[in-house]
Amino acid sequence: MFVRTVLVLGGCCLALAAQAAEVHFGRLALEWPGGYRVLRPAGPVLLRGPQQQQVAASVYLAPADAPAGQRAFAARSAQLVRSAAASHGRVVRTARSVLPDGSTLVAAASQGRGAAKGYLLQFTVLAPSGHVGYVTVQGRGADAAGAFRRLLPAFQTVRWLQAPPAGGAMLASR
Repeated sequence: MFVRTVLVLGGCCLALAAQAAEVHFGRLALEWPGGYRVLRPAGPVLLRGPQQQQVAASVYLAPADAPAGQRAFAARSAQLVRSAAASHGRVVRTARSVLPDGSTLVAAASQGRGAAKGYLLQFTVLAPSGHVGYVTVQGRGADAAGAFRRLLPAFQTVRWLQAPPAGGAMLASR
């Protein structure tokens, strides 16, 4: 028997499961690897990973003129992500793809100078509606490429919710 526990705190929902967890960063929902816990449920959402990785996520809702604004942002997002990654250290991986839901993903992984600096992963998700999700992961160690490879598949599960989860705290099992 598989028991699934759902934790909703403010704008973040984390479903705890053996293998993966459904996480809601505001209106952005995706299947996330297991073992993470919520540190701050809103603005930006913060999670802590099993190897003490820190995940920060923000979602920006589209303005009324979203298509024009989103096209401009999409055109610059790869440059912005790569620039931020390079300022952290050596860029070791990049990705740009159209996700199954029609969103565009722009991502980069950088390794800090020396293992003590750790790594920085950045994932920008641009929804067809114009909403933007920005997720960063900071971790210790010298395996930015491996961490990137492990988290990148989670973004194939992206879906955008009509509304963020209801406020308040709730713990429910099913």
